Amino acid sequence: MSDRELGKRENEREHLALFIDAYRLATGEALLEMYDSETPDFIGQDEVGRIVGIEITQLRFSPDERHMHRIYPLDPYEMDAWWRLLQLMHQKHQKLSKGRWPQCDRKILVIMLVDVSMDAVATGTETDRDGAGFDEVWLADHTQVEAFGAVDLFAIVHPMLEGRFATGDRGQKPFG
Repeated sequence: MSDRELGKRENEREHLALFIDAYRLATGEALLEMYDSETPDFIGQDEVGRIVGIEITQLRFSPDERHMHRIYPLDPYEMDAWWRLLQLMHQKHQKLSKGRWPQCDRKILVIMLVDVSMDAVATGTETDRDGAGFDEVWLADHTQVEAFGAVDLFAIVHPMLEGRFATGDRGQKPFG
């Protein structure tokens, strides 16, 4: 494995840890030990012993686009970000028959928002019940990690829960 691949894997583990903490707060459910896999990124068990696969991905923009977003922040209902999100979900859906996905009883897709906040992508969005292959699809707002050390979640697809879960700030001020 190259240094670049090792760095990517370590970054995914950090994203997974943030997600699992927020997921526990939002759902009350703990995902037990998750192990590295290739497709999906992580595999483990839930509290009742079902095999859970988690794929971690990021909604990213080019350096030029990120620079422009600092000058002109994305408005809620930003269609470009929304279409990129749908395209990313479709790409990940195409891989559900590969690797260890068929062994998984639960399939979870986590989309880390690194370059854009959850407000720019999820405002006005409702949670869906059908994930076209995924049991759950979550947005994780990574833009607040530096300030709060945690992420907020938004359930794009979930069988019972819906909407935004403010698990990041927990009512505290930024930076402690």
